[in-house]
Amino acid sequence: MANVLIEETSMENIADAIRSKNGLTTKYKPAEMADAISAISGGGITPTGTKTINITQNGTTTEDVTNYASAEISVNVPNSYSVSDEGKVVSNGALVAQSSQNITANGTYDTTLKNSVVVNVPQGITPSGSQTFTENGTYDVASIAEAVVNVAGSGGVSIDDWAETGPTGDITINTLNIRDSAFFGCTSLEKVTITGAATNSTMKMNAFRNSSVTELIAHKLLSTPDGFLQGCTSLTKVTTPKCVYFNRLAFNGCSALKVVDCNIGVYGFTADSEFTNCTVFDTLINRSNTLASLNNVTKFNGTPFNTSGKQGTLYVHSSLVNSYKTATNWSTLYNNGTMQILPIEGSIYETQYADGTPIE
Repeated sequence: MANVLIEETSMENIADAIRSKNGLTTKYKPAEMADAISAISGGGITPTGTKTINITQNGTTTEDVTNYASAEISVNVPNSYSVSDEGKVVSNGALVAQSSQNITANGTYDTTLKNSVVVNVPQGITPSGSQTFTENGTYDVASIAEAVVNVAGSGGVSIDDWAETGPTGDITINTLNIRDSAFFGCTSLEKVTITGAATNSTMKMNAFRNSSVTELIAHKLLSTPDGFLQGCTSLTKVTTPKCVYFNRLAFNGCSALKVVDCNIGVYGFTADSEFTNCTVFDTLINRSNTLASLNNVTKFNGTPFNTSGKQGTLYVHSSLVNSYKTATNWSTLYNNGTMQILPIEGSIYETQYADGTPIE
């Protein structure tokens, strides 16, 4: 084999070309160059151009783009929505047209598929004026601002003497007799004023139980029946400045009740659970000149008078303040710090309702 003279520069150029392809820094002898060149991968056709791929339906599309430098994907997937579907809602997997609904009467309506609802419910008459009822019967008092009840007879007044929903708003009751559960569950009551000198023998149990009464004024009331205002969750104030005894459960569960005005002395606070769970009841005004006994502190359970971290206020005549601080069970509440005892004299309650005449 003949010898061929190759310039050194040519060999160096070949070695540089090999290294530029394989990325190595190896120095090659002429005899190694052939193997190094064979080891270099690649070659073939250089990808050029762009291939357009059109997708016209849902699914998976496989396209060979090996020989292309880039691929342009055009997506044109149809759907069921059009301009006419505007405002529709999906119901049971389909687009359903909405519509307008005109409501002209009280009631319950399904407006799920309505894009507009027009409410045109008559509002009735604004309550005004006063009306006095002097005999039993059924009365519609929806348009009356104040109703005065003066029903004669031993039976007394009851819900039966009113329209089906019971009296509405503020009412005044002149009768001495109120039947068992007379206003039980009346949901439209507000301020109730009782002018008669009723006792628990003429005003029967549960008289206003579970009603919506917000304030009760009975400035001649002498005693209350069982469950008198039990469960009246809207009741905030009870003014009974001559009442000498509260029967069991009188105000139990009145969760909004804050103020009770009474005149309890010799009979004491001895019934069961008069104030239990009156959670914001924090003001008790007792106008009696005689120390009232307290048979158990638990009757104030759930009230600020017997709840750690809270405090109720007992207002009594100044001559009795120190006696209450040391009296049985009262002293427990006082020493626990859950009750303070203040004189009525000089307070905002000194003259209000004191003589049985309401001061508005």
